[in-house]
This record gives sequence, C-alpha cells and structure tokens, in this order.
Amino acid sequence: MRLAALLALTVAVPACTGLGPEPAAAPWPTTSTVEAGPEPEPLFTGRKAVHYRNAYRICSVFSRRELARQYGIEPKPRLVARTQARRQYERAFRAAAFRGCLHAFQDREPRA
Repeated sequence: MRLAALLALTVAVPACTGLGPEPAAAPWPTTSTVEAGPEPEPLFTGRKAVHYRNAYRICSVFSRRELARQYGIEPKPRLVARTQARRQYERAFRAAAFRGCLHAFQDREPRA
C-alpha cells in the first residue's frame, strides 16, 4: 500500500509543481506567429473625422442601390459616394464624407 502511495506522489508532485520533465514541443506553432502591424494612421481628425464616420455609417446602413435610387443616379460606388458627399455635407467636409462612404461600400475598416 505504501509503495502505491509513494508511486502516486512521485507522479503527481512533479506534475503539479512543474518540476517534471519539459513537455515535448508541438510539431506546429500553437499560437499565431503573425504579428499585427501598427494601427493605420487616421485619415482625418477633428470635425472631418466626425463627418467621415457619419458618412461611413450612412453608407453601411443603406445599400449603394438604395442611395443611388434616392439620388436618381447609377449605383456606381464612387458616383454614389461623391453625390452623397456633395448633397449632404459642406464643402470643407466633402472629401472626408466621400472617403467614409466609399470605405463603407468597399467593406473596409473605418480610419477615423
């Protein structure tokens, strides 16, 4: 009986304390070795960033075809984004709105 208890302790103690032999390495990496790059710089800051995000949301919610129908134009991504920016935003914010809408149509991550 004592021998069985002693054998159980010799197996259990190193396993619990980490004093046993090192485990064999996996034949393949167990975690991703690809590191994410740095976050991309925002394209716009301040009020332009606000309008970029707003246009991105609008063009994410409404389809390109819905917006084209509303504006009476062809459903081409750049044309819809440009028309939406011209009709909804002041001149100073149109480039940001255009880019936000276009990024939404292209399923890109927002950058503002």
